[in-house]
Amino acid sequence: MRGSDLHGLTGHAMYAFGNSGTGNGSKQYSVQASYRSGPFAAGAVYQYANFNSTAGDLNSLLAGFHSQSASQLAASYEFSFAKLYGEYTYTNNDVLNRGFHVNMFEGGLSIPIGTSRILASYAYSRDSGGLNQSRQTATLGYDYPLSKRTDLYAVYLYDHFAGLSSGENAGIGIRTRF
Repeated sequence: MRGSDLHGLTGHAMYAFGNSGTGNGSKQYSVQASYRSGPFAAGAVYQYANFNSTAGDLNSLLAGFHSQSASQLAASYEFSFAKLYGEYTYTNNDVLNRGFHVNMFEGGLSIPIGTSRILASYAYSRDSGGLNQSRQTATLGYDYPLSKRTDLYAVYLYDHFAGLSSGENAGIGIRTRF
């Protein structure tokens, strides 16, 4: 057992006091728990943030935005031939005179090929509150390590938002972690 690790289970909590002791901006908090045992890992997080009309707060940009809460559940399992993962996120937005929420599902995999990896992911989301729009995003990538801290990558992304044209993007790059 190390630190706050209890047989693979860890947890964290956060509270932000905000810029002042009054107003909605002082109510922001988050709690998180995760579990890891061998090839299996899972996590859950909840966060809540109130907004006010203070300059720089989200409500000053989007009038009537009162609060936002988000819940997320995720899990992964690493087989010898691939790592699979999935996630569900529920975001609730409280806007003056109405509110809306977004449900998002994502799944993906990582397939090792020697020291490199093929990566793939698909996400689907739908919102409510009168808009009732959906979004689908798919990615395919390749990651090749040059060293422990540096890798080359190539990625393709397809994105479709209901009622709009689809978008595609591709990129290559080099990344170094410090």
